[in-house]
Amino acid sequence: AIPVPYNHSNIDSDEILYYVEGNYKARKGITSGSISVHPQGIPHGPHPGTVEASLGKTWTDELAVMCDTFRPLFPTKAALDLDDPQYPESWRADHHAPLEHRNGTAGADGAATAKDSSYWAQ
Repeated sequence: AIPVPYNHSNIDSDEILYYVEGNYKARKGITSGSISVHPQGIPHGPHPGTVEASLGKTWTDELAVMCDTFRPLFPTKAALDLDDPQYPESWRADHHAPLEHRNGTAGADGAATAKDSSYWAQ
């Protein structure tokens, strides 16, 4: 068995996970008490390399509670205030270009652009 979930989209439900305790292997930056929400249709899954690292493992040291809702979740204002605008970027591998580089523009730091092949050689 592969103890780390694969990339997927929930086409009929929203998904919410509460990470109770342990060493959550599929997602960097998850600690006890973390909550993640994946709205219907949004692709999500493990960080790059975590599935491969889980191959051959017979158990994991983690406890999480997942709920799939078959009616949409509507966040409260308090929840929206906690939204992390950089969250989508946290799913990319270090070797992938940040989103702002994919359209050929430089980031605020003036880093190389997607049109600059030297960026991809890093």
